[in-house]
Amino acid sequence: MTINFFNVEDIWLPADKFYPEDFFYQEKIHLRLQLQHYELDVHNHPKLKNMSSITDLCQGLVETEKSTIYPLVDKLIRLILTFLVSTATTE
Repeated sequence: MTINFFNVEDIWLPADKFYPEDFFYQEKIHLRLQLQHYELDVHNHPKLKNMSSITDLCQGLVETEKSTIYPLVDKLIRLILTFLVSTATTE
């Protein structure tokens, strides 16, 4: 995942589809707003704009303390990372 091709809908729709019980209705609305703000912010932040993987992105959010500004984005990334591990373990 190259952050330069960040697309809110590409992230929000799977979140809504695969994690419906992990976000309340209002959180889904706030998640979309946070993703829109994040999209603008990430391109201007020197540490985040060159991230090449979701793992790098998660780490970058914590290191820059953006995880406190975008808590729902952080939650979604952690769910995605956990999902990948739990799926591989099951297989």
